[in-house]
Amino acid sequence: GNGALEGVLTAAPCTVSEASATSGLLAEYFDNAGISYNSSLMPDLSGREPDYWRGEANIDYPDTQSAWAGLDSRFADYWSVRHSGAITIPTAGNWTFYLNSDDGTKLWLDEVEVVNNQAIHAMSEASGTTWLEAGDHALRTEFFEHGGSAGFILSWEGPAQTKQVVPASAFTRGVSAPAAQSDLIHHW
Repeated sequence: GNGALEGVLTAAPCTVSEASATSGLLAEYFDNAGISYNSSLMPDLSGREPDYWRGEANIDYPDTQSAWAGLDSRFADYWSVRHSGAITIPTAGNWTFYLNSDDGTKLWLDEVEVVNNQAIHAMSEASGTTWLEAGDHALRTEFFEHGGSAGFILSWEGPAQTKQVVPASAFTRGVSAPAAQSDLIHHW
């Protein structure tokens, strides 16, 4: 049969929230089906538009044969995700970051690569240590899944902090100062 939908649009102001006041990370998902890349490295996500995006509290996905919660079947095999935002470092000092993943991952802080765990492999952990001042630092991770299981866990260890999964309370969508226009999130 024929159907109809009736609705009313009402005007509402567009508000803007500063990225540093918005908790969690931006997660951009890319379907890699039909994309050629060197699986000993990482797919190049630069210049690609995500097929799906959402906010995520943190990066804590144990190894699974299924698509991660909330994702459709495009993201069961042959896909990538880029997380971006800011991480708040509570105390200045040497911080070690751990990428435990199946398959490849990389981590950048303040645009400097800190951990490289690229290539096709089962759940495997790599780490890197860097000196960080207390405060907010730009964070970006990239992950790719190349068939089979998929898992990705980001952990940290630092001054007076034992190794643990980075908690959601450490992440915001952007660095607090100065606020760049590109770091603002529009709410419609």
